[in-house]
Amino acid sequence: MLFADLPTQRSTVARPEPPRSGGGWRDAAMGLLPLLALVLFFTTGRWWWFLLIPAGAVIVRATDGGGRGR
Repeated sequence: MLFADLPTQRSTVARPEPPRSGGGWRDAAMGLLPLLALVLFFTTGRWWWFLLIPAGAVIVRATDGGGRGR
């Protein structure tokens, strides 16, 4: 009775996207870069190793060909 006058709700559940094929080395490189930067930071004591992370993202995106994610 309490909800009788409310409109019915349609299912708006989004379907998950299928996994992307290709780009395996790119995903692996982006996953390993923060770990590499952290190891290099602790071994050398230099903070600028963390700049590898955004620099690596730029390089990976540049070698992507611009087709992925569009």
